[in-house]
Amino acid sequence: MAVSAGSLVWWLPALVPSYLILCSSLRFRRRNEIQKKFPDRASLAQMTTVEAQEIVNKLTELEFPLTVLTSLQFALFKVSGERVAQGSVSLISPRPMAFRLSHNSLLIRNNLVL
Repeated sequence: MAVSAGSLVWWLPALVPSYLILCSSLRFRRRNEIQKKFPDRASLAQMTTVEAQEIVNKLTELEFPLTVLTSLQFALFKVSGERVAQGSVSLISPRPMAFRLSHNSLLIRNNLVL
């Protein structure tokens, strides 16, 4: 079944608003869920540490996974770079540094999410 340009012109005005409504409803679903649970500052003040950690988990796993992982790697690289500058770690081969960076960032991320 071939789609002609004429039939696409008729469907396009109906598809674009539908797509925009779907995207906006899905995009803000998690944010709205959190705001329903904690609608004002008084309810935020009564939040337990478990509830706060659930919000952090949602943000790190679903909203910003690349940003969180990149920031962890940058922080670990900065610490490793300071140790190199102090002379406590040698950089004869960059392989151990990359190995340590990847393993430490995964360990910290797993502990952050748990």
